[in-house]
Amino acid sequence: MSKIWRDLNTELERWKDASIYPIFWIRDDDAIKDGPKLTKLIFTAKKFNTPLSIAVIPFLIEKNLIERLNSYDLITVLQHGFKHKNYEPNNQKKSEFGQSRDLNNMIADIFHGTKLISEAFEKIFEPIFVPPWNRMNHLLLPYIYSLGIKGVSSFNKNLVDNTNNKSIVMNTNIDIIDWKKNKKFIGEEQIIQQLIFELISRRNKKNEGYNEPIGILTHHNQMNDSAFLFLEKLILNTKTYGAQWNSIKEIIMKKK
Repeated sequence: MSKIWRDLNTELERWKDASIYPIFWIRDDDAIKDGPKLTKLIFTAKKFNTPLSIAVIPFLIEKNLIERLNSYDLITVLQHGFKHKNYEPNNQKKSEFGQSRDLNNMIADIFHGTKLISEAFEKIFEPIFVPPWNRMNHLLLPYIYSLGIKGVSSFNKNLVDNTNNKSIVMNTNIDIIDWKKNKKFIGEEQIIQQLIFELISRRNKKNEGYNEPIGILTHHNQMNDSAFLFLEKLILNTKTYGAQWNSIKEIIMKKK
């Protein structure tokens, strides 16, 4: 076992000694069709009885994806934008629901996307909106609940709800893909370093701050064998120390 995994185990042992346990969840983005990598991700979740939230792009759904996802109990489908299309100028960060679009057009897209995805995945759809590139105009937040959306999921502090409305923000915290360098697996050492940081920050919180879930963000299309192997090791290793891997439905219930 490498030093970085020993460091993780040391931190997990501290949680166990304090009679508390960390909560994790997985969000996988950009699903549009079935394929070998998606199959491998689902197999990993099934192997370890781990819930999996899959963010599906409504406008691009293919029939084989509907058939694949609807056949597994551990899967929850989320709404990943509408077309996953960038509307921002070249000098701005990409966003489908950003500052450059008319608010009414964005609301219409979200509504249309919800209709498409809820019809395709009636039993496993959870009305959580995942903005492409993890960015969206904050002015949309007050409208989310009225559209039938329970909440929004972005990345880290890209999106924070300060509007005091009824929607819930459930962000992911650790992205296993290196988007800036090569769009491939970032490597277990860097991920575990981030993970230890997230664990320590939660463990040091007073009251019940420790139980804020840690979201692991994956993109199955970008994952290689090392990424899949790491995910297996992470799930198995953390569960050994009593960690829970929750579905997004379970997380929503705890937030209410």
